[in-house]
Amino acid sequence: KQLSELKNPSKERPIIARVDFEFVVEEENDLGFNVGQYVIVKDRSDPEWWTGSVVGDTKVGEFPSNYVTVVQDPANGMLKQAKALFEYNEAEEGDLCFKKDH
Repeated sequence: KQLSELKNPSKERPIIARVDFEFVVEEENDLGFNVGQYVIVKDRSDPEWWTGSVVGDTKVGEFPSNYVTVVQDPANGMLKQAKALFEYNEAEEGDLCFKKDH
């Protein structure tokens, strides 16, 4: 589910950030997350508090921008490398197969 959410050819590639620090919800409109999760950034007009959702979840909320590192930003041509945590075999024609990185 998480991969399919990120690879939708009919939509523009989203801004993706990796969570570097845990954030515990303090207010109703906050987005809580754990280290290692990924967030789809929907709005970063405020430099200190961004809006987004954790990949695989529909809840949208605000979080401190300095708790995450942007790993994909199509507007700036930025796409960092990723490490495969699991092996993936082709499920549909055209899927990218890969082996687990050691």
